[in-house]
Amino acid sequence: MFFGIIAIFGSFLGLFQVVQDFLAFRLGNAQFSVPQLVLVGIGIAGLVIVLLDAKGKAPSKSDAPDPRYSRQDLFEARINKRQFEVGEAIFFTARFKGRLRYGYYFAPIGRPDGIWISGWDIQTLPHPTHEGKGTLRGEVNNPEHVWSWPISLDSPPGEYLAYIRVHDHYPLDWWTALRAWYLRNLTGLRPGGQKKDRALIAKPHRPVVAEKSVSFTVRKSRHLS
Repeated sequence: MFFGIIAIFGSFLGLFQVVQDFLAFRLGNAQFSVPQLVLVGIGIAGLVIVLLDAKGKAPSKSDAPDPRYSRQDLFEARINKRQFEVGEAIFFTARFKGRLRYGYYFAPIGRPDGIWISGWDIQTLPHPTHEGKGTLRGEVNNPEHVWSWPISLDSPPGEYLAYIRVHDHYPLDWWTALRAWYLRNLTGLRPGGQKKDRALIAKPHRPVVAEKSVSFTVRKSRHLS
């Protein structure tokens, strides 16, 4: 598709050169020509066509981390206690030593009703979007790192399970990233009838480099009963 657009450009260049002298006009101090504007329009249209053609073309990747970028030498993790009340915050503590490309701490939390909550660390993942990168780069040998996540007041009582993790982030190549950003943000895809189309849009690979599971209990607050 891209090379086809280039061929169309080339076929029109000769004609545009001939008629340029007749169609040139001035706007203020800038020199414009209709052929130049047409070329820009064709270029924009071609870019849109190529971007829209990106759906479903993301290469499949393994969930395993790439040893060229990610390495775990040491990982320790825990939570501050094992019994909580709704409205309290759970504090995650982790220590990681190894190598990461754009790593970050993350703790998905499973509730007893089957709902999973994303407990990311805003210090190491300040922008939790599809394109957002972690701040842990290169050789990492951090002391203990702590972040928290609130247990909402509508959380059901019962047993919870959390996975304290270190994720890495492998960016897409710039061209795929541009197409994916365009499709995700500018084409009007919405959850519902087009869920399948949105799921096909390429995403950066985010392998789990280190992980530890912890369980805890949540009960209703004595102050709210």
